[in-house]
Amino acid sequence: MVKVLSTKVPDEVYEVFRKKAEESGLSIASLLRHIVYKYLDMEPPKTPEQELEEKVQLLMERVSRLEKILYSGHRIAVPVPAPTATAVQDTSDEGEDLPSYLKGNPWLEVLSKRGRERV
Repeated sequence: MVKVLSTKVPDEVYEVFRKKAEESGLSIASLLRHIVYKYLDMEPPKTPEQELEEKVQLLMERVSRLEKILYSGHRIAVPVPAPTATAVQDTSDEGEDLPSYLKGNPWLEVLSKRGRERV
């Protein structure tokens, strides 16, 4: 839960706050919150930007570690699926309707396997 605090300050104090906030890239309210947390010796809550920056930093560290592993030459075990056998149809009896110059041609068996090969 959040509560609102308000107070009156002289113009010169307000101007000092405004200038300091502008130099810091903060709003006057943000600067005042920082001062209050510092005075009370408390850690201010993180802004969404700060949380995102922390997450990005963690991701960058992970990527860096993975790059070191990748480029260090260490081998990483990756499971490889076992090759599967495919049945090849015997074509020795087929070819009776083929022209005589193709009968018994050893290349017919090789060409008949095309498209059924596994990479």
